[in-house]
Amino acid sequence: MNKNIVILVLLSLLAISCGSKESDSQDVSAPHTGDPVVEQTEKAVPPSHESYQEEADEEIETETESSELETIDPQAEIIKTQAETLDSQDDEVDDSQEPEEIQVEVKKEDMRLEKKYYVHASQLNVRSEMEIANNIVGRLELDDEVIVVGYDTAKADDFVEIKIVKTNREIKDAANYYVAYQYLGEKKLPRKVKQQRKKKSEFFVVQNIATKKLRVYRKFANKNHVLVFEDWILPGRDTPSTRSILGRFKILGWNKFYQDFKRNYAPWYKKGLIDPPGPNSQMADWKLPKYMEPGRDQSYRGPFGWYLAHLAPQAKGQWMHGTIGYQELSKKVIEGDGGFFEKMFKKDGGSAGCTRMTNEAITYLRDILPEGTPVFKIYAKETASEDGFSTTVFDGINPLKASETEGERIQPFYYVLTKDPSGKGGAKSIDRERLFNENIITTGKYMIDMNPTIVNYYKKGFMTEKLKGRTNFGNLYYLDDDQFQGEFQVDKGLLKNYVHPSELEVGGYTQMPIPDYIKVDA
Repeated sequence: MNKNIVILVLLSLLAISCGSKESDSQDVSAPHTGDPVVEQTEKAVPPSHESYQEEADEEIETETESSELETIDPQAEIIKTQAETLDSQDDEVDDSQEPEEIQVEVKKEDMRLEKKYYVHASQLNVRSEMEIANNIVGRLELDDEVIVVGYDTAKADDFVEIKIVKTNREIKDAANYYVAYQYLGEKKLPRKVKQQRKKKSEFFVVQNIATKKLRVYRKFANKNHVLVFEDWILPGRDTPSTRSILGRFKILGWNKFYQDFKRNYAPWYKKGLIDPPGPNSQMADWKLPKYMEPGRDQSYRGPFGWYLAHLAPQAKGQWMHGTIGYQELSKKVIEGDGGFFEKMFKKDGGSAGCTRMTNEAITYLRDILPEGTPVFKIYAKETASEDGFSTTVFDGINPLKASETEGERIQPFYYVLTKDPSGKGGAKSIDRERLFNENIITTGKYMIDMNPTIVNYYKKGFMTEKLKGRTNFGNLYYLDDDQFQGEFQVDKGLLKNYVHPSELEVGGYTQMPIPDYIKVDA
């Protein structure tokens, strides 16, 4: 089954609207791997699968070409050496040609005792007992080697007993070790599949709900992360049922022209449905009955925008997505215009819990962020690292407005919005056959802001109370000062002594601490 189909199957299980805090199917635990994406998409690849034969054919072809080159080309040895090193070039996989994800029904009773098997998942929990309980003693990783020493076919469970042969991970001592058999393969993974499973996103996302900012960082091992994207978001309104939850998540999958399960809102575009209002439309146009889906009681068209990123686990239906309109109207939806729209649409601080962005911004994120990208939702005061930028980013004249200075680090992103129900939107990512005039909805240029800026925080008081809901003073949910713990260094993407405020709900990987690569202690 194709990877995209697998993701769509996962997403089709959702039975809630965006922003709902009801339980959803993404909130199921991932007991065998600790990650819902890995749990569903990284099962074992059987040795009969065609990907092994393809790899063998490629090796024969490479050897043949190399031997021919030796007789006619003095650089043949160099070319041969380059071919032999392909196995280590994990970062050069073309995302547009991802290998098929293998979803094969593996039977436990077919496994041979005292035979060596290889871990095919990028991570696999090891337990000390043959049950799902608080008994995880470590985690294996891709290509680790084990020997299956026992299993019970009478029990309808997922476990086999193993002896660990080779791993670089630390495993606690236990009398016995057990893992889920579905992630063990008889042969090492084919190179292309292995590359895809090993590949990690070079980026991570931080949403600071307090300051209504989303930032993307390129990750570096020395924690000297680099900001590559910054823009406004519209988080959940300040009510108990609509506040955005905090926590550590991953992008489970992407959806284009999303429509909520309950169909309370017509999708931005849908084949067979009347086309949405044009680029010069006003907010009122997106509420006209003629643009709605027949047979549904809907208030306005396309609130989920062009793209939507599903987050997991325990996201409570709160995802990242676009919004109504095009360019300037889309921007007004997120930032507000201080007029009628501000009062009617944004008076309580935002959405029903999801993170809204302009359509152009979410299209850019769709272009650069693959499934599995880490997303951290925090509520923190913003500062800079000691060697960060100067205090010119602070706004002393209008202290209750967000501090923004136009930076030099701005790049254009050219996008093409097509009618296709899937695919990326970056002009460089569009297949040529999709670029027919009748398939294009709109094109444009979005300026990517890569200049880190701080949104100032101001304590609760007379002025902030008067301006609450009308301006941004770095405390969207108006928490007391002592509820803030630690700070967020926006130039490096680091959290210093940070703890989620106890007043706000936390979801995601609740058993996993903030990772070291974004954490700095005093």
